[in-house]
Amino acid sequence: PGAQIVFVDTPGIHKPQHLLGEHMVRIARRTLSEVEVICWLVEAPDRAPGAGDRYIAEQLASVRTPKILVINKIDQVPAGEYEEISARFRALGDFTAVHLVSALYGRGVAELVDRLVELLPEGPRFFPEDMITDQPEAQIMAELIREQILHLTRDEVPHAVAVEIGRVEQRPNGMVYVPATIYVEREGQKRILIGEQGRMLKQIGRQARLEIEALLGSRIY
Repeated sequence: PGAQIVFVDTPGIHKPQHLLGEHMVRIARRTLSEVEVICWLVEAPDRAPGAGDRYIAEQLASVRTPKILVINKIDQVPAGEYEEISARFRALGDFTAVHLVSALYGRGVAELVDRLVELLPEGPRFFPEDMITDQPEAQIMAELIREQILHLTRDEVPHAVAVEIGRVEQRPNGMVYVPATIYVEREGQKRILIGEQGRMLKQIGRQARLEIEALLGSRIY
């Protein structure tokens, strides 16, 4: 109440290996200087920063925007290790605040939101009060499918995979029909995504369907 927070989810900052990676990192770096607050999300089970974390810290060092370190998944580590894990990540940079949270169980999330509100400037609402995203439903559905593809085939199929949603139709039985086309770079990746007797494709569809049903509140095919 009394505040509106607009979250911008940037591409992950990483050492780019190809032109797409370079473009994604460019977008992320530009966004860092266009927002009021930066939340850097790390995971408690890692227990200590890795090379990737140190690389991100170097990128953040030159940004004057207030930075909050958010350590997620604290439900997966003993409470006695919180302080030590927090100290290791805190040593990476100059943070306005450090928040330990469990997004899964909601622990520490309210306190994080309160801190964000404190750091935001006064101004008008940018979006209607009941609006939770500015992304079209079709685009969100495509991303939910792509997310499952990357989750299930992360070691075999790179980020160069795209999903296109066709015309979504409501069927007479109340089922919503969502036609989705998956594009990959190479024939070998196509075989991986289909899997033996279509098992991988079925698993991708099954897991994505659960996410999309939660989004739309309808039964999905």
